[in-house]
Amino acid sequence: MELQEIRDQILSVPVFKALPEAMHQRLLSGFLFIARTRPVTRGDFLFLQGERETDTGCLLLQGTAEVRKEGESPVFVQAPDILGEMRLFTPQGQRTATVEISVGGVVLEFHWREFGVESRKLFDKAELTLLKKAIVDCAWRRGPDLFAHEKSEPAS
Repeated sequence: MELQEIRDQILSVPVFKALPEAMHQRLLSGFLFIARTRPVTRGDFLFLQGERETDTGCLLLQGTAEVRKEGESPVFVQAPDILGEMRLFTPQGQRTATVEISVGGVVLEFHWREFGVESRKLFDKAELTLLKKAIVDCAWRRGPDLFAHEKSEPAS
């Protein structure tokens, strides 16, 4: 993928598309600083349900991923979208689903801890609140049952 296409896809991710335009360039620079692109092929696993000790997040830039939770029907996520955000809201940072690539493409991988550090450098307090709300809204959309038991904030 060329740089401009990567930039366009990042800004098309629903969780970030909802942010004010004034935040876009800083968000782009932050991701381009902390993340790396990686090609993925059908059958590649991004996350395994129950996995711990990892704070990886992904922006699915091209392709499709299948999200499977034990006892639930699979959900297919098409690019562009964010994956791995639910890990921020689980008590021990445990993965809540297995994510497998079903149609190959490209992901932009990053670590949530680095994303938090970089975000605090790039955004003021009000903007950080908007960013956290966007991520919470995304997590809520994917797993409202997760918030039924706890009212938690993303790990920083």
